[in-house]
Amino acid sequence: MNILEKLATVGAATLGVERDALLNASSFEELDLDSLALLELNVAIQKDFNVALGDDEISSEHSLAYVSDLIEKRQEGADA
Repeated sequence: MNILEKLATVGAATLGVERDALLNASSFEELDLDSLALLELNVAIQKDFNVALGDDEISSEHSLAYVSDLIEKRQEGADA
């Protein structure tokens, strides 16, 4: 399972949003996710991916694919 797919599964469980909706949305705003929901997602990312993202790195204008790319870059940086 790649990062985006795992993130969609984690996000769906955390946010109560359908996995496909997360994958297809162009932004979190499109899904009407508020700042509290995005904070919950960030906590889940820290737990499941062992990656810390700043609050400004996950905002309503971002998409799941954008966050997935951030996670991948952080993980690559940790391996270097």
